[in-house]
Order: sequence, then structure tokens, then C-alpha cells
Amino acid sequence: MIDFGHDLLVWSAVYVVLLLAIGAWGRKAKRERTLSDHFLAGRSIGFGVLLLTLFATQYSGNSLSGFPGQTYREGISYFMSVTFMVGIVAGYLLFAPRLFVLARRGRYLTPTDFLAERFRSAPLNYFSAVIFSLTLCNYLLAQLMALGHAFSGLTGDQIPYWVGVVGGALVVLIYETLGGLRAVAWTDAIQGMILFIGLLLVVFLIFFEVGSPAALLESVREQAPEKIANPGWSTCFVWLSNFLLLALGAPLYPHAIQRIYAARKLLDLKRALAIMAFLPLFAISAVV
Repeated sequence: MIDFGHDLLVWSAVYVVLLLAIGAWGRKAKRERTLSDHFLAGRSIGFGVLLLTLFATQYSGNSLSGFPGQTYREGISYFMSVTFMVGIVAGYLLFAPRLFVLARRGRYLTPTDFLAERFRSAPLNYFSAVIFSLTLCNYLLAQLMALGHAFSGLTGDQIPYWVGVVGGALVVLIYETLGGLRAVAWTDAIQGMILFIGLLLVVFLIFFEVGSPAALLESVREQAPEKIANPGWSTCFVWLSNFLLLALGAPLYPHAIQRIYAARKLLDLKRALAIMAFLPLFAISAVV
């Protein structure tokens, strides 16, 4: 195990302080004391920050911990996961531009506001709010678990797993409470850049340590030939079901919808999604 020692602990502390400072900065940047300004950043998120916050949201602990682990278990056939993430962007494009227009016209604040206006049903509104909340609990738990494992693994348990989970939850709670979605988007922008640079380093290290993709496959063939065997029909059906599940489900995450509402202009949203359609070719290929 690589021991990063004292330096990583210091940089972790600096990073946490930076996140808290961004939360305080977001609080000072508030234009008005309204729910819309807190939860939607005043509907003012421009193209650059919007792209990075969508990138950091879509490629989170699931991508960095889940996809490599699943690829290790299943083999190179899990490269099909690249299409899963492209499918998510296609799912956004089915409704995001139209929803943005409706949200501006109806001044939507939460994802259930659309349902309330469309169906005029209080029970449906409350029921959908419960579903969204349960979904977010599952998503948040996955991110905190990934954070705990990351700190524990990189520091050789100098930062215990539970400290990473609890500490991460507290830091997120503090900067979100202080700065609202504006602070969340700014921290996402920083994390998105760190993630992008990290993935570039992954690609560089792969070529430096192993060589070309052909050399990589040959290395896998020598050590675990079953990992590069042709998948059967049952695996293909699993791929298809996962693709449909993610393409139709992941864009409906409530925190993703909030970012649609918060975009400054429809053009910014369309441009961000257009670039997002190509990022899986790089991002997911690197983690796989």
C-alpha cells in the first residue's frame, strides 16, 4: 500500500478549509434572502460552472469506486459502461430544455413543482417528494462511503473510515447551509477540475506503466484470460437493462433537476449537455 504520510493529511485539511471558505463566500455572494437564491443560486449559473457541476455530479464516487471495481470483477466487457453515461446525457436531452423553459415560466423551486402544476394532485406531489428524498439518501450514502474508503485507503487508516464518512457529511452540510446551491456549484467546479486532472493522470500512468491499450489487454490475457472473454447473451441483456435504467432514471435525480432550474440561459444548458455527451469517452474509459 502506498503511504502518502503527513503530506496527504495536510492537503486534506487544506481542502476541507477551502470548501468551508467557499461556503462562506457563497453566503456573502447571495443577492437576496430568498429560497430561489439559496436553492437555485438565483438561477444564475453560467456555462463553465454548469458544465463542471454536472460533470462532478455525474462522475462522482460511483464512477471512481464503483466502475473500476465492477470492471475488475466482470472483466473488460464492462467497457460497455461508457455507453451508460452517454445514455444519461441522452436522457437529459429528452426533457431538460423543455423543463428549463417551464421552470422559468412557472418559477419552479423543486422538482415536485412541475408535477404539482402538471397534475394538480397534492397526494402525488407529496408521494414524489418522498421518493426523491429516499433516492437522495441512497445517492448521498454512496458518496460518503466512497469518501470514507478514499481517505482510509490513501492514508493507511491514519484517517479512519468513519471519520471520512462523518467528517465529509459535516463539511457538505456546513458549506451547503452557508452558501446554498451557489456554494455547491462552486465546490463542484473545483472538484470537477480535480477529477478531470486526476483522470488525465490515470491515463498517463496507464501508458507509462503498461503501454498501449493492446499491451494492456495482453497483460490482462496473461494474468486472467477469462476477463477478456466474449460476453454471452445474458451479459448483453444486463447491459441493455442497465443502459435503459440509467438513461431513463439517472437524469431524474432531484439534484440534477435543480441544476437544470439553476442554469442562467437555455443556451448554456444545451452547450453543457452537448459537451457532456462526449466526456464519457474519456472519463469512463480512464476509470475502466
